[in-house]
Amino acid sequence: MRTDSERNMLQEATAQVEQSDSHRLAAQIKNLLNAPWGYMDATSKIAAHQERLSLFLSGAEDDITPANLEIWPSLTCTARCHSCPYIRNGARRIADKTIDHDYLMPIELWQRLAGEFSAAGGLSVTFTGGGEPTVNHDLVRFAAIARQFGLEWGLYTNGASLTPAMIDELLSHDPTFIRVSINSGSPAAHHALYRLGADAYGYIQTMVSHMLRRTRSGGPSIGLGYIMTHAAPSELTGIRDFCVDLAASSGRPVDYIAIRPALTYYDRSGIPVPVQPRAPDFGDIPNRSREMLAETCERIGTKLQISDRAFEALANAREISVCSATQWATSSTERGDLYLLSEANGGTNRELKQLCYGTLADRMSFGDLWRSPHRRRLSQEFSRGVRRPPAWHKLAELSLALDAIRRSVGILNPVTARQVSALLSTNPKPPHWKFI
Repeated sequence: MRTDSERNMLQEATAQVEQSDSHRLAAQIKNLLNAPWGYMDATSKIAAHQERLSLFLSGAEDDITPANLEIWPSLTCTARCHSCPYIRNGARRIADKTIDHDYLMPIELWQRLAGEFSAAGGLSVTFTGGGEPTVNHDLVRFAAIARQFGLEWGLYTNGASLTPAMIDELLSHDPTFIRVSINSGSPAAHHALYRLGADAYGYIQTMVSHMLRRTRSGGPSIGLGYIMTHAAPSELTGIRDFCVDLAASSGRPVDYIAIRPALTYYDRSGIPVPVQPRAPDFGDIPNRSREMLAETCERIGTKLQISDRAFEALANAREISVCSATQWATSSTERGDLYLLSEANGGTNRELKQLCYGTLADRMSFGDLWRSPHRRRLSQEFSRGVRRPPAWHKLAELSLALDAIRRSVGILNPVTARQVSALLSTNPKPPHWKFI
């Protein structure tokens, strides 16, 4: 029989071994996350979420509460983009046929959802569409409510409905980011995509310039978004000139431009499309974009963010068979219908409707719906490959990183998982870490 002294020595030795293992595993994961994953920096954000990472490492990922919520303040849209994923998935079918009624999220519904999401442990909200968020004249109140409940917020907008007064009011509620989706390099190309008129391109540039003049470096990130199927020199030249003109007229540049592939997520029946129609063209886009834009972006102080991993995966027509990250973010329609993948949000066909794990109209709280057996089963089906995600999607890069971690270290016991996640979380948190 061991004496108390011997038992204490054994416990100390065991603790030292466990601590040594934890340091080794943390270093192993850190090396994985330091790999060149892609422009979204989703991997650098993983370590900032200590509790979420600990749950994942211990195999309890279905207990994770999403960090980010995407919501549709509006299903009504000013644009008619032929490539809109929410036209294809059926979400906008009625809204686009009805011109005398706006399909907007009621402010009372957002007040409730924001409070319940925050209480469940959520950290941020992204106002997006669906439709065009700025069509909802209560959007400034949406931003104020987000801050009221301690949620950071960001906005994706086509910019056509912005006004100087709206911009000033939105900025007064401390956004983390605002990204204006331009998706074109000339007025003609912009009108061909959005159907907003020949003057919209210049008007949006004026609104972005106003936004930049009202913000300071180190404040909210102001960015431009571009989706591409090919890298036409004339379009890249237009993008470059747009950014240079903005910097000259505003006294500061946009903080970043984000370039990602334009893709079809699902076919009309709700089945993921693995091979994109212009897949062979995707491979050259990152290099051509850098050749045309990198030097100018560096000179004026704009970060060039290119989704290399997405372009590479789509060019090689590699089908993603699993998604291990559905627990980290979620989405809601303007009606309060909650979907597991933002690309499926509002889908009306049978396949995509199955990805709705509940609706706030049922009076259950967000937390209860998130913890429900139905949501857990859906997440497990994506993790196991029973259900397939789109060829690329919002959570794809995060999912690849989590899969790499699981292959490298396996499932850890809860104590070790907590130690490892604590060691990783000591690093400085990256910008926008609350957004996934």
